[in-house]
This record gives sequence, structure tokens and C-alpha cells, in this order.
Amino acid sequence: MAIFALSGCGGAGTPEVTADQDGCADSGRPPGAATATAAQAATLCLINAERSRHGLSVLVADPALEVAAKAHSADMGTRNYFEHDTPEGVKPWMRITRVGYQARLVGENLAWGEADKSTPVEAMRLWMDSDGHRANLLEPRYTQIGVGLAFDSPESQPSGRNAVIYTTTFGSAAVSTR
Repeated sequence: MAIFALSGCGGAGTPEVTADQDGCADSGRPPGAATATAAQAATLCLINAERSRHGLSVLVADPALEVAAKAHSADMGTRNYFEHDTPEGVKPWMRITRVGYQARLVGENLAWGEADKSTPVEAMRLWMDSDGHRANLLEPRYTQIGVGLAFDSPESQPSGRNAVIYTTTFGSAAVSTR
């Protein structure tokens, strides 16, 4: 599993909107300028476009993985940490199975950014530039995904700019959750 913090810098005011990529609507918009649902869909679209470029099957959104991802993003923002394991030591696979996902294989990517560094395009670019994140995104055994984000910062003293925490949980279910 890999972690990468999107360190944001930029001026105050409205975050800059960049061009959407790979035909993924709202992928260049900071999530504060788009809805959380649109940002999640854009993130999934970008991930699947990259997987397709590499001849891999697309990932299917799984409700249980999404619940786990959203809850972890919210928890990191509320309790000001940025780690795969919670402060109590709860590991990603534990969080994922607690929501009812019976996993054969799981992985997780984290990112956070502020202002124009908080777009799905920016998260994807940084993940692809990181060996560990890239390995998770392009793992052929993963078949399902949950994308969750929180409009928050894991820092105890956030800068005041629009901040977003991303969690993507990847899985290959042992038992169908549907």
C-alpha cells in the first residue's frame, strides 16, 4: 500500500479549474467546485481509462468498498492524521471487512490536496508517478473499487484553502457483496 500527500500551494480565492482528461467529466475541477459524487465518478473514470490503456479490465464500483473509503477519508480529516492505519492500529483490510466486503485481496491509495492541487487529475497524476500507487492502480487481480473523499484536511492547522482527502480502496472479492 502506498501513501502520497498532494501538497497544495496556490493563491486564495477560487481554485483554478484545469481541463478534464480522458473524457472524464469534472476531472479537472477541484471537488469544491464539483459535487463529491462528480469528483468520485471522475476519479473512477480516470483510473479505468489508465487501466484500459494498459490492457487491464476496468474496475467496478462496489458499495461496501465505497463506504470504507468514505469513512476513512472522513476519519482522517476529523482526527487529523494521514495514514493507512488508524491511530488505534486498525488496518485497511480490517476496515474493509468490517463493512461487509469479504476480500481475497485488498489495497488502498491515499492522497490529499488543497485548492488546484485537489483535482482528480492531480491525484491521478501523482499516483501514477509513485511506484506503490501505480502498482495498486494497475494490479490486474483487482476487480472492484471504492472511491471516497472528504472535504477536509488531515492537518490540525489547515491553511484555510479548499482541501480534499481521497481514499481509493481496491479489492478482489472472495464472496460477492451484491
